[in-house]
Amino acid sequence: MTSTRFRSLGRRASLLAILLIASCASPVAPASNQSADVAVSVGGAFASLDRADVYDENGALVTTIGQETGFKARLPIGRYHVDFIDDAGNHSFLDDGRIAFVPTMDGGLPLGGPVTLPGVDSKLWEVQVHPDLEGNAHLMERVRQHDPKLMPWASALGMEVPNQQPDGLVGLTTGALHTFGGNVAAMRARVIWEASFAMKGDYYAGCNSSDTCWTGNANGAGIITTGRTNPFSGGTYYSYLDFDPTAWSKARTAYLPTSGNVSCKDATPVPTGCQSAYTSADARQYTCQGTCSTSGNARGGQCKVFNNLILFRAGIMHAASGATDWLSLPLDSQANHSPFASSTTLSAGDVLRNTGTIHSTLVVTAPGGNQYRVVDSNWVGTAGYEEIGSHIMSFSGTTCPTPTLGNLNCYHNLTCVYSSGDNRCP
Repeated sequence: MTSTRFRSLGRRASLLAILLIASCASPVAPASNQSADVAVSVGGAFASLDRADVYDENGALVTTIGQETGFKARLPIGRYHVDFIDDAGNHSFLDDGRIAFVPTMDGGLPLGGPVTLPGVDSKLWEVQVHPDLEGNAHLMERVRQHDPKLMPWASALGMEVPNQQPDGLVGLTTGALHTFGGNVAAMRARVIWEASFAMKGDYYAGCNSSDTCWTGNANGAGIITTGRTNPFSGGTYYSYLDFDPTAWSKARTAYLPTSGNVSCKDATPVPTGCQSAYTSADARQYTCQGTCSTSGNARGGQCKVFNNLILFRAGIMHAASGATDWLSLPLDSQANHSPFASSTTLSAGDVLRNTGTIHSTLVVTAPGGNQYRVVDSNWVGTAGYEEIGSHIMSFSGTTCPTPTLGNLNCYHNLTCVYSSGDNRCP
């Protein structure tokens, strides 16, 4: 998609934390602080949380964390199963196992799901609570920097930190982060948490029914706004590409030789006063029409390469050779083999591609009711700014008689990205 379209307002949404996950297998908790209670707080990812019902492994209700508790509690170290419910009454897992929205936690780590327990009607997330997981605003970066407190968790969760080398993700001389196997719900959650990072630049900022929510400002930093005013409708001022120039360079290297669809700025004459090359540092400085805009909204490049960047940094689109090796999304000729999106199968974390009128987007909430929140680049905001933003999309009718950007029936659902191997999307 080479021009942005419109701002679309939808149901209330909010921000999340990117907590690092990969497997529903039972990790072995580190031995430290085994007797301590843990300060836990809960929220929703692009959804406003009403409460979290916490069960033990036998299905007995331990506690409910909600507005009356300030969405906080203290829990002993251990394994729990949690039913996260938003303020519209949607459970995080739908009855058929699809994900309506992804939870956020501090002091706990959602390991995956859905889990069923005797006597509990809802499908649940498996969660580990431990003091090492308190204050995990930058859990992913702490793992990449070999924080010794988190290394046992990295191993237990199926995350590989192979050696001390430039990791190709944040430019740090640390071990690369690489995930393999793992629970698909956990993988989808990590993608949605990374989408939040692209919007704000913080891994933990979950929202609930009495919380303040993030919007943004022209200086590229988050500001807090009281009240719930759809903080994710419209665009963002956070400069996602500036944060990780190494990953952006990998995206450009991968896409420019084959399609050139990295940014329309690559073919735009550089206006006076702007940088001379479209690198991450000057990605937000001028428009596709050649006008200079040194302050203003972040730029995400073209829609497909932005989606690919999200998936790469979330540990999904990595080549089999290692975590630092980029794996591109399939060509449109390959994407055409994937099924079209359907209201009966769409789930949070789905990666969608319209090969007819050309657009890519990422589903971040899918509670039903034909209101699906997505995050993408080059849709919201001013034409030519390639702005990162969030908006609502819907299905129109039951088929796609004519390729249309706004009709989800016209998008192929690339569920193959959650498979393994370099040729996962034949």
